[in-house]
Amino acid sequence: MHVWLRLLLIMLIIFSALSFVWFLLGSTAYFQRGMDIKGTTYLWGAGIPVLLFAILFTTLLIKGWAPTSGVDYAGICVGLVSTRLISAALIQSVNTHGWANEKIRSDSLKITADERYEYQIGFNLIISA
Repeated sequence: MHVWLRLLLIMLIIFSALSFVWFLLGSTAYFQRGMDIKGTTYLWGAGIPVLLFAILFTTLLIKGWAPTSGVDYAGICVGLVSTRLISAALIQSVNTHGWANEKIRSDSLKITADERYEYQIGFNLIISA
């Protein structure tokens, strides 16, 4: 297998794995909630195919398969483009509102004059990034 094709496959496998992890963490808000019906649909429609492509490309790399004809190169190119598009759709499907873009700020802790109690006067402020 050519070096450029090997490097391209390795980069695509890493990108696919990272997009799947981002989707899994993002659709469950770092496992703080369950996955909704839309997330489950994306998981079965895009997440599983991305994993299958990554497994296929990893197997091709391990076995040292080399494309010998134009049909083989066309098949690899279709697989690469498909995996790239599905991975991008998987990344874009994550809704980060409410857990990744907001920062909570509050007043600092104060200590009473006798240094026995801590208190906090004020309110929490949610700032969207």
